[in-house]
Amino acid sequence: MAQANLGGGLDTTRDPYVFFGSKDRYAGSNTDFMVIFNNVQWGQDRMFEMRVKHISIPNEFYNVWPGANAINVLPFDQTVTITPGFYNESSLLAELQTQLNLIVGMTITIDPLTRRWIFTASSPFSFDLSPTGGSDSFIRTIGVDPYNQTADALVQTMPGPINLNRPGFVKVYNTLVEHQTIENSGDLTELMDLVSMAETEKHALKTLHYQDSDMAVFKWPEVRHLGQIRIFLTDEYNVPLFLPPNFDIFIGFKIGLQGV
Repeated sequence: MAQANLGGGLDTTRDPYVFFGSKDRYAGSNTDFMVIFNNVQWGQDRMFEMRVKHISIPNEFYNVWPGANAINVLPFDQTVTITPGFYNESSLLAELQTQLNLIVGMTITIDPLTRRWIFTASSPFSFDLSPTGGSDSFIRTIGVDPYNQTADALVQTMPGPINLNRPGFVKVYNTLVEHQTIENSGDLTELMDLVSMAETEKHALKTLHYQDSDMAVFKWPEVRHLGQIRIFLTDEYNVPLFLPPNFDIFIGFKIGLQGV
């Protein structure tokens, strides 16, 4: 089968199938990446259709991720940042308490009935819930209602329970671009909607194979040249997803070619 690669690009002289993964990227991360096809042998402007044939997604998504891992502590006006990763309740509590203790003496306990976190500090404090004060996603993770600001106090009980669910569904987007970067690659097209990860155990691989009758299909009114492709993963709410750096996704397309 043809393979995308970082060196010579893609050679499709043998068949119209394209298989590549995030490990083949020349830009981006393992959940938002671009692959370049700089040695396409189809001839210019022959592609008119793309069909999804295969996708494999590791069920290793972070539940605390970059951009959703910080909260501002008042009145000290200092930001607590948690290392992105996959946490359970005890490991997140330990990490958060370590970071909070750098600002103010703090202990965190858990109400065994409600699973709400209780923060007790040596000085009155509160969490800044403004849009610039912390990540809404991380605020929700630790059970803070982002729409109710509490007054400074020695003890703060979170309004809701901790939420460390991993993504139950994944959306896959793509865009076809020509000599662009991640930042200006244009609008994303929804490639696959709501791939369920809930039925797949953590550490397992979610692998989907599609027959001609039910695959995702993209058609264009005119033939075109394939230069680059971007793949981008989000959760069901369109929040970007993150995998540990040593994991990759894999995807396969069948390309419809004029005259093939």
